[in-house]
Amino acid sequence: MLKKGTISKVREYYLEKDDSIFLDALRKFFDQPDLDRGNQLETTPEQENLFTEWLFFDYKLKNGKTMLEDFYSVNPWNLSKEELSTYKDLQTNIYGMYEVEKVHIGQGMSLRNLQTRKRYYVQEFSGTLNIKEGAVLFGRVGKVADHYELVGCDATVISVNFGQNFLRELKKVKDHFTPKTTSSLYTKERKESSLPTKDEVLKEAKEIEEAIIELLERTESDFSLEDVKDAIYNEEEQDDMMHVVAMFDRGRPDELGEVLELVTDAWNYFPHKALAGRCPMEMIKKQE
Repeated sequence: MLKKGTISKVREYYLEKDDSIFLDALRKFFDQPDLDRGNQLETTPEQENLFTEWLFFDYKLKNGKTMLEDFYSVNPWNLSKEELSTYKDLQTNIYGMYEVEKVHIGQGMSLRNLQTRKRYYVQEFSGTLNIKEGAVLFGRVGKVADHYELVGCDATVISVNFGQNFLRELKKVKDHFTPKTTSSLYTKERKESSLPTKDEVLKEAKEIEEAIIELLERTESDFSLEDVKDAIYNEEEQDDMMHVVAMFDRGRPDELGEVLELVTDAWNYFPHKALAGRCPMEMIKKQE
């Protein structure tokens, strides 16, 4: 089995050797060329794992080599041929999307690469304890001595209910499939799955209508639900939102927070003439 630290220690060596590597890698992996030191970068644990693996196996140093290739070529630690052979073997690796065909608990599993259709048997212990046959995982199969193992950074579990569209998009990828590819498609899928459907928009709008009716009655307003909807529909500038807020105003500061929250929801979920009868939430969905 691959010794602990075989990959992480080498990665740390290069980051300590040249502290500009990490920032350059972040810019390229997340497609943010203007990212600078001190800037905030929002990531998920899944993306961080994918980035860590990509950094070692796929990121190119200034000399055009990956960390793995450069370490094997230069041998900065003067490792013996036997010790160095591990880094030669690891250069035979295939990152991709794999279907788990057979699981031998505590021993290994049979995987089928969904892009190339090739099959691999990987030796694995912990990974076999919580995975079922038929599952799809994202990982890197690498050669270790005379057998294959999963040699990445455990970036195999992605907490998004990806559907058939996601899987189809992944299968289309033919050119140098990497963790960066997975991260990009995962980010797109996560954004889309977080957006409400048309039915969800209608359901939310109905609930907002009921809340508006209740609040209008409680504040003893002279306006009706239709007045609120009409004001939002015919809005011409952002300041018009405050005209809607005024419909609930009875001079009680303790109610302002609730009014602002409800009016904001109504503004986002009710139709606007300026949006051709759509609500802002529908337009977000359309743009995505």
